[in-house]
Amino acid sequence: MRLDRTNRSRLSAALALMLAVTQPALADPSEDMVWTLFTEATELTQEQRDRIRPILQDNARDRLAIWGRIGVLPGQMPTLAQMRAAGPEMRQVVARTDDQLKTVLSAEQMRKFVRIRDELRDHMRAQAGLLD
Repeated sequence: MRLDRTNRSRLSAALALMLAVTQPALADPSEDMVWTLFTEATELTQEQRDRIRPILQDNARDRLAIWGRIGVLPGQMPTLAQMRAAGPEMRQVVARTDDQLKTVLSAEQMRKFVRIRDELRDHMRAQAGLLD
């Protein structure tokens, strides 16, 4: 997936979703931009969708808990210091989620998921002025 004009506008709308600061809807992966772009880019079986949903729900719950522990309030964007403070714990959540997804997805599907997630993350960081 390239960040063309259509995807850029969709990605801009995803900033708040990806940060998982305030969105209780993230408990439903179908509301998450990564999930939406991933399901559009990859053919998932119904069984895969059913198995992935609780993995991503746990991921969203864990990310929300991390933000809450470091003092990010609902509706508030985290500061750079808060993002850095959350980093190690967030990386653990991502690694655990990836390990779980690898048991459900094919190698190619996993590559697509990681690519989409990483492109969204990089876009978010650029929007926040954290990348050159």
